[in-house]
Amino acid sequence: MNYLQAKKLFSQTYQLIDAEKYLEALQILVKISSAQLFYKNPPFDKHELIKTAEMCCKALQNNNKEINEAKIGYGVILRNSNMITESINIFESILEQGIQKEVILENAYSLELFGDNKKALNLLLDGLKKYPYEKMILNNIATLYEIEEEWDLALNYYNLALEIDDKGGISHYNKGRVLYVLEQYDQALYHFEKAQRLYENNDFRIIDVYIFLADTHLQLKHYKKAEIIYNEIISLFPKRSEGYYSISDFYYNIGNKVRSLKYIEKAINLSFPQIDYYHKKAYILNDLNQSKKALFTIKKAKIHFPNDVKLLDLEAEILNSQNNYAAAIKVYQKRLEIDIQEDIFFYLADCFFNLQNYSEGFFWINRYIKTNDKYSEAYILRAKINAITGYYHLALDDLKRALTLENNSLHLDESDWYYFENLTVIQEFHEFLKEVEK
Repeated sequence: MNYLQAKKLFSQTYQLIDAEKYLEALQILVKISSAQLFYKNPPFDKHELIKTAEMCCKALQNNNKEINEAKIGYGVILRNSNMITESINIFESILEQGIQKEVILENAYSLELFGDNKKALNLLLDGLKKYPYEKMILNNIATLYEIEEEWDLALNYYNLALEIDDKGGISHYNKGRVLYVLEQYDQALYHFEKAQRLYENNDFRIIDVYIFLADTHLQLKHYKKAEIIYNEIISLFPKRSEGYYSISDFYYNIGNKVRSLKYIEKAINLSFPQIDYYHKKAYILNDLNQSKKALFTIKKAKIHFPNDVKLLDLEAEILNSQNNYAAAIKVYQKRLEIDIQEDIFFYLADCFFNLQNYSEGFFWINRYIKTNDKYSEAYILRAKINAITGYYHLALDDLKRALTLENNSLHLDESDWYYFENLTVIQEFHEFLKEVEK
């Protein structure tokens, strides 16, 4: 669906509303709201969709035969508009009147998005008692077990779904995904190929089957076959960003970074802002020694994702590699405000050390060692700070600890030794050197 198609469909909803065909109008709104999740510039704001859907739903209040079906559609639109709690309330109000298969599936999905996997699983297991041969309930139960990495249980429920309907493409696809994660690529390939044959060509989900099929060939080192399928994906789905992202990943994996960059740029142009796409582009640019362009890409991405830790980590890494320690420190400090990651203590210590701010460097390296006392580089860094500030015996103690952690095979390069020249005044230091040279 493109902008003009969506606009035409939206105008049809009002024609249907005027003809008092509210349920048909609502079904069109569901289609539009679902399509908006896949396109960069959706033609309507969420408020407009929800308001019109609410109008349809209210108009059907007096028609008991259709109101539940209308409520389901309204709940889906709310969920697609990221109003998860509101959608759950709608579905649960319907379930109070009795268990319905479609409502169970929709509510379980909303609960999963809300983060209440346990409640979603219990709902599906209760639904399975009434609908023991419903493959979608079985598939959704299996998917929840996947999230918990209960692989055997996930496979068990996918197998049950396949026993009920071996011609179900979605069950083959889902089982293939688990086998792929478990690195059982030959078996995964069988199920992806079967899913590809069974899916309807106009099913928007078939792109995922193609991508996994190509990825599996890549894992099996069938590079030519994988490349053919990746190119087939972008040929079949020229407006879907996922295909360009996957072929970008492929070219990066086989070492063609320039071509990888070309396709990730195409993916960005076709999609809503997506953090993985921006991160991938910046990562490739940095890998191609185009750090300035990488930082510019991160700057653009931060307009949409100002607090994303992946972007901040990459930005700080690039700034650090440019010896722009002051700027890197600012990024690391913002990163800590969002999420405390102990490794950042070490990076901050190193930056402050390189700026010759030894008191701050000492503070952060001590904080790091309290959380991780098994990293030899941390003791070497603290030894440098202690040596520079005149605490020679403490510096030597840190070097001895680092030597122990490296199983008496500590390697210090020439730039490291520079900081320890003053330790020669300590007799023990000469004994230490003998240990290092062994």
